[in-house]
Amino acid sequence: MPQPRPRYVARDRALHGSAPDTLWLHHLLLATLAAFAVLFAGCEGTDEREPEEVGQPPGAAAVDDPGPAAAGGVPSAGATSTSEVEVRLHDRMIEMPSSLPAGETTFTVANAGAVVHGFEVEGQGIERAIERIEPGASAELTVTLEPGAYTVYCPVENHRGEGMETQLRVIL
Repeated sequence: MPQPRPRYVARDRALHGSAPDTLWLHHLLLATLAAFAVLFAGCEGTDEREPEEVGQPPGAAAVDDPGPAAAGGVPSAGATSTSEVEVRLHDRMIEMPSSLPAGETTFTVANAGAVVHGFEVEGQGIERAIERIEPGASAELTVTLEPGAYTVYCPVENHRGEGMETQLRVIL
């Protein structure tokens, strides 16, 4: 007399239309789909910055008073907006945004390293520098950036060759 088939086998065949030895494949597929659903559920593109900072590049200061242009008016002839960008110089690394908006930009450069560093912006006809910043000190450099590519580096000794160089992209 043949043994009765276990009840779950008949149920699985009825539900999945296949033998139990391929059931693991169905479970793997469901687990993979569930993992992707959980992974992408948090990717709604939310921006956790304050509303006035949205649209600003990382490290750029928010503008407190956007002026008449933001209210739909025409800015006065002498009105200019300066982007303020914080830069940290570490030994063998420059920490700063990789892209910025075009226009007048003030770099506030802090030397977080253990040795003297400098800060130089070069490109689009500009070559401006802070030659020396002592460890723990800060300095400012204001330049007018046109759209395009720039190289930012430390001009002290061979620091540029040791990795203190980064590329900056300026956009409209």
